[in-house]
Amino acid sequence: MQVARRELAGQLEVAQGQFGKGLQLLDAASKAERKLAYTEPPFYPRPVAEALGEAAPKNNKSAMARKAFQLALDRYPGDSHAESGLRAAMQMNQTMLAAREQP
Repeated sequence: MQVARRELAGQLEVAQGQFGKGLQLLDAASKAERKLAYTEPPFYPRPVAEALGEAAPKNNKSAMARKAFQLALDRYPGDSHAESGLRAAMQMNQTMLAAREQP
């Protein structure tokens, strides 16, 4: 339940525009979820890192999004949501870098 509480609190903070606090809570939830023992079915329905990866770009944190989606893929290889999120985060990063290079 601790993971779910932290994830919900983080999602609510992000929804209210409190990105810094929301991302911290989602990161804490993701860390707590990764400490759970692996079971079938899993204790938690999906990697919290995916929620962190989806929220991070809303605060221009493409590197955090990439790291979060990679963590999800490390834990659940082949996860299509994490794969598409990682691609989107990498594309966002390239777009941001290109924008910085323009005068």
